[in-house]
Amino acid sequence: MAKEKVRITETQLKGIIKESIQEVLDMPSIKESANIEDYFDIQSLSKSTILSIATDLRVYIQAQGYGSNLTDEGEPILREDTVAPLPVAQLRTELQKLGFKKWQVKSYVSYNKVRLVILYADIAQNTKIIENEMLTHGWVRAIVSPPTIVHGITLRMMIFDPASQPPITKEARRYQYLYHWTPYGNLQSILQGGIEARNENDFLSYDPKAHLMKGDIPKAAAAKLGWMLYNKNIKLKNGKYALIRITMKNVPNNIDFYGDGHFPYGYFCLETIPPSALDLFGEITYNDKYNYNNEQIKVLSNNDTMM
Repeated sequence: MAKEKVRITETQLKGIIKESIQEVLDMPSIKESANIEDYFDIQSLSKSTILSIATDLRVYIQAQGYGSNLTDEGEPILREDTVAPLPVAQLRTELQKLGFKKWQVKSYVSYNKVRLVILYADIAQNTKIIENEMLTHGWVRAIVSPPTIVHGITLRMMIFDPASQPPITKEARRYQYLYHWTPYGNLQSILQGGIEARNENDFLSYDPKAHLMKGDIPKAAAAKLGWMLYNKNIKLKNGKYALIRITMKNVPNNIDFYGDGHFPYGYFCLETIPPSALDLFGEITYNDKYNYNNEQIKVLSNNDTMM
């Protein structure tokens, strides 16, 4: 039986944030980044403390008999957008059942959404296990940190967003422009019909989305994302992509925007961005589908608005 989709309400989100206020106050100077040291003072941790978290979570689950929401193959039973995000306090309890110490889990508020930070030992399949376990509770991975070795143990950090959340339209409309990648073969149809919200995974319970990039995305990050899209598209043989610019003042006011938990420079909307808001900003050609060669964006517009 298909699972009913539940989208978190503004009231629910305010409740989640309220539960996390004290933790936010305890971290007043936090600056979002992918570096563990910006969230945890790991160099001050003793060797015994580090060793105490150096656990293969799959082994721990089996030994403790924890009622994990994972299948035997390590995949989540529920998928994104099929469950309302579990409030932070309850999520902490679930993570403690999984073997996490209280100090390994922190939360903070970014714009109007709460984010959860987890420090863990990068052993065996721990990254996948944590990511999938969080997904079953309605939270999706936003950032994975580079590895850091302390007392011989490799540590990583993951930051999670609620899978469903109220729109952050006010934040998105601060930008004069947003951007969108598309294979060059789609360019004319998009310029004529707009950027449509599409369902990339028809067999999963995802809402159709139009994926966009923030106005302050650096060219290098945008170029790398374009290659990732090319790499992901199995059927696409031609590596030429068009970079479309969205002029926000021409986007209808009834279109809402949401934060993309999978990409720090990402937004998405659930409606079609009309052609009147679009123009061709640049292009790029990727030479290798399986290796990124740092290709550069060729700006075609007389007004270069990207960093």
